[in-house]
Amino acid sequence: MMRTIFLALVSLLICGQAGATISEEKFWDAETFVNTCKEKGGAELLCLGYITGIRETVFIIKLSPPSPTLPQKAFFCAPESVTNEELQQLFIDYSTKNPPVESDSPLFAVVKALRYHFPCK
Repeated sequence: MMRTIFLALVSLLICGQAGATISEEKFWDAETFVNTCKEKGGAELLCLGYITGIRETVFIIKLSPPSPTLPQKAFFCAPESVTNEELQQLFIDYSTKNPPVESDSPLFAVVKALRYHFPCK
């Protein structure tokens, strides 16, 4: 189980490194991330991969036994029937209506949007 968590976190890190090379501008703020998600021609795939990584990480956290180093609360509870592409579109729609604060991280912006659509009960 710890190996799976480690691999999920490494995947998020690799996505971060890949995103940092897309352009010279600051990539990892929420506003720039939202704009990347809206693009076509390949850049939106980075967004999809990042959101998929967040979803998988939340899934792993929910399955993990209690640990002092991992939060046990799920950040959002999206049904399995919702595709990653649908999550991406919900994030874009939410962020268009509720623009993120410039200092927000993409992680915070994604979790906030998905928690709005899929709060845990």
